[in-house]
Amino acid sequence: MKDPVGIAERFAELLAQAYGPALRSVILYGSVPRGDAVAGLSDINMLIVVERIRLADLERVTPLARHWIVEQRCAPMLIGAEDWPRAGDAFAIEVAEMRDHRQVLFGDDPLAGAPVDRAALRGQAEHELRGRLVQLHEALMLAALEPERVGGVLLTALPSFATYFRSALRLAGRPAPARMEEAVRAVATLVGGAPEGFLAAVSGRESREPPRLTVADPVTTTYYDLVRRVLAYVDDFREGEER
Repeated sequence: MKDPVGIAERFAELLAQAYGPALRSVILYGSVPRGDAVAGLSDINMLIVVERIRLADLERVTPLARHWIVEQRCAPMLIGAEDWPRAGDAFAIEVAEMRDHRQVLFGDDPLAGAPVDRAALRGQAEHELRGRLVQLHEALMLAALEPERVGGVLLTALPSFATYFRSALRLAGRPAPARMEEAVRAVATLVGGAPEGFLAAVSGRESREPPRLTVADPVTTTYYDLVRRVLAYVDDFREGEER
């Protein structure tokens, strides 16, 4: 992924050719416009808004999608124009992420003036944090006897947890830093946790060298503790309370 923006722009051009006037918008969001992408690991997240979702159109663009999604790591969120205005509560985290960092590659900007439903943001953040925590339990249970795998488990879950950490910061009315390391430090301050476990995971992600860890290692335990603290914060959050 030497030029993720160029890859996304080319995909957008081909989508415009395939969909014609039915293509309304293509937006690049996520780690690439945040400046936090890691070559070979990060997906190229894209919002694609078309006039209407037709199954025949999906079949027609299958060869295009296979190359750009599978080989070029493009991760499209495809949605119909009539559904997008109603989707803000279901995709509150994604809308908040897009609002803060995005690049319009084609058409109109569907995020211009789009509100973030804070109640929906809290609910989705809790739901996804709990789901990801359950997945973390399973992954660590399978990897616990192999130190070379434990670090990989933490690195795999890192981008998702960082997204939920930014959601917690937004709920608190605090800035949600683009850089993962800064977001980890900020949320640790917010919830009174230690950032060291996640900072070690961030370093491993950037170097692409997962640390060898046991489940009892301080890196693993502080990583896990921060997740639990952020979940408790989101779960207990009430609008207007002093935190």
